[in-house]
Amino acid sequence: MTQVREFESLRPVPRWVRIWAVITATVAISLLFVLGGFVTSFRVGMADPIWPTEPWYLLGQNWRSLEFGFLVEHTHRAAGWIVGLLVTVLALGAWSATPSRGLRWFGLAAMLLLLMQYGEFHRGMMAVEAARQQGTPAAMIPVPMTSGVGSLLGAFLVLLAAGIGVVEGRFGCWTRALAAVTLIAVMIQGLLGGFRVYLNELLGPELAAVHGAFGQVVFTLFVTVAILAAPRSDGDCLAEDERRRLRLWSIALPVSVFVQLVWAVWLRHLGSPLAQRLHILTAFVVTGLAVVLINQILSRSSTRQPLGFLAYHLLGLIALQLLLGVESWMEKFAAAGPHASVPPELRPIEVSGAALRTAHAVIGAALLAASVALALRIGRLPISRDSDLVATVSGNLNQLHTDLEYAAVGTDNSAPRTV
Repeated sequence: MTQVREFESLRPVPRWVRIWAVITATVAISLLFVLGGFVTSFRVGMADPIWPTEPWYLLGQNWRSLEFGFLVEHTHRAAGWIVGLLVTVLALGAWSATPSRGLRWFGLAAMLLLLMQYGEFHRGMMAVEAARQQGTPAAMIPVPMTSGVGSLLGAFLVLLAAGIGVVEGRFGCWTRALAAVTLIAVMIQGLLGGFRVYLNELLGPELAAVHGAFGQVVFTLFVTVAILAAPRSDGDCLAEDERRRLRLWSIALPVSVFVQLVWAVWLRHLGSPLAQRLHILTAFVVTGLAVVLINQILSRSSTRQPLGFLAYHLLGLIALQLLLGVESWMEKFAAAGPHASVPPELRPIEVSGAALRTAHAVIGAALLAASVALALRIGRLPISRDSDLVATVSGNLNQLHTDLEYAAVGTDNSAPRTV
């Protein structure tokens, strides 16, 4: 029993890395999703067509002279830099806990190479933008190909180190690997946001929709790392039959939530009639799966105790999201009065409506996080074998006790007497 408790108390990463992972996920949904939602709701994604800019760009500006959309867009960019810094510390801190010394230094060196080359690529793109603003012909503007290739090489080496760590199978290998993958994903998300501005005239708003959809993947990685970084405890275990009963529902729910969020992003950015219909239809699927999974959890005491809090949390988010969804839909597509005959994309944007749609988007991301958290909770490494062993031993002891009773009263087992 002592060995089992020692195993359950193991930490996949140091305590401060776990705390840092929670802070990173919280800052991401507070800054990136709230501000990113406002950028989309107020349609200010192209408030400043110049990219890239310095992280401290706003500090050198007179905020009173800035337009609201410009301020929102650049605050979103600054938030992206803050999250990038947090993720960098998270990835380096998690990887520094790798048990294998050789793999640890290989992974850290690969991350440092990636960070340096990514920084060089950003500086090169700033030089390209400066030359373009000065009217230099496009054919004469040097493209930072070397640092771009170096960034790809660094990302490949980071993924290689993460893959080797997973193959080794050391305790906490998935936490460290996903922390490294999250670092790469945040860089990709930053590039998607930047090229959405840089290539808007060439590619149109479709890249903005890709940027929004990939943001859901990045936030899912934040939540996954924060959950996997938690230490083992007695409540992290389920019996094997209970886990089998819940596994399919727990996987189907976050997948359906993610698909619905993709339709939502497509709807917010492009206003597609197909996305409108698919978003509503998928909402029925999400609600149905959530109700079934919550009922499966709360209907039995064996699952209600370890999973009840997450189930009630998910239920509250579902109810809130449905309410916000109906109100957002009515506000955008069912306007009355002088705006009733005006298409939604041409109506003036009101602060209350933008705040409502942004809240709906943020709660959607929180719903995805809650469903992923529940799926990971159910799928954590269980002590089902120990539970089966306990059940077997308990059954054997009961049988032994019965046999002893029979032996005490005689050899006639057909009608045992009460002892």
